[in-house]
Amino acid sequence: MRNDRVPDYRGLLALLGYRRLLLANLVNRFGDSVDAVAQVWIVYQISGSASLSALTYALNCLPSVLVQPFAGALVEAWPKRWLMAACDWARFLFVLVIAICYMAGTLTTGLLMLLTLCISTAEAFRSPAGTALMPLLLPERLYDAGISLSQSLGTTVELVMFGLGGLLVASWGAAAGVLIDAATFLLSGLLIVSIRVREPGAEGKKRPRWSASLREGLLYARGHGALIRFCLVAVLLNAAAAPTNALLTPLVVECLHRGAEFVGAVNL
Repeated sequence: MRNDRVPDYRGLLALLGYRRLLLANLVNRFGDSVDAVAQVWIVYQISGSASLSALTYALNCLPSVLVQPFAGALVEAWPKRWLMAACDWARFLFVLVIAICYMAGTLTTGLLMLLTLCISTAEAFRSPAGTALMPLLLPERLYDAGISLSQSLGTTVELVMFGLGGLLVASWGAAAGVLIDAATFLLSGLLIVSIRVREPGAEGKKRPRWSASLREGLLYARGHGALIRFCLVAVLLNAAAAPTNALLTPLVVECLHRGAEFVGAVNL
C-alpha cells in the first residue's frame, strides 16, 4: 500500500517538462554560484574600493526589491516559457560583455555596475515567470514534491559550487568564472524553450491585466497575516546578512590576506 506522505519522485521525474525545468534551474544555480565569487572578485580588482564593492552588491539586489513585486503581476500576461528564455539569453549577453571587456582590460566600475543592474533586472522577471510555470507542468498531487525537490537540489548545488567557485577563480581566473556563468545562461534558455506546455491564453482566452493581477496579489497578502510576517522575517534576515555579503571580498583581501578560494569557502 502506497504511503501518500512519501513524495512520488518517480512519477515526478517521469514528467519531461518538469525534468527540463529542473535541469535549467540547476544549471542557473551552478552558474550563479561561480559568478557570485568571480564577479565580486572582479569588482574589487578593478576598483580597489570596499565602498564600490558594497555599492555594486546593492545594485545587484535592488531589482529584487523594487522590480520583482511588480514583475510578478506583469508576467501573468506573457508566455512564461519564452519570457524565461529571453531573460536567460539577455543575461548571457550581459555577462559575456563583462567577460570580454574584463579580458580586454576595458571594463570600468561604472560599466560593471550598469551591466550588473541589467542582469539583476532580467532575473527579477525570470524568477516569477519560473514560479508561475511550475504549476503548469505538474499535476496538483505532485506540486508540493516538485517544489521541494527543486528547492533542495538548488540549495545543494549552490552550497557545493560556492566552495568550488572560489577554487575555480583562484586556479583559472575570474574571467573563466564569468564565462562559465554566461554559458550556463545560454544552456538554461535552450532547455526552457524545449519545454512543451499549454499556457493560459494559448487558446485565445483573454489574458489578465497587469493592474488586476497586482491588485489580486495585494488583496491576497493583506488577508493572510502569516504571509506578511514571513515576508518581514525574510527582509530582516537579508538585511542582517547584507553588510557581510557586500564587504566579504574586501574583508578577505585586506584583513585576512587570502584569495578567491577563501571567499568561496566563507560563502559556504
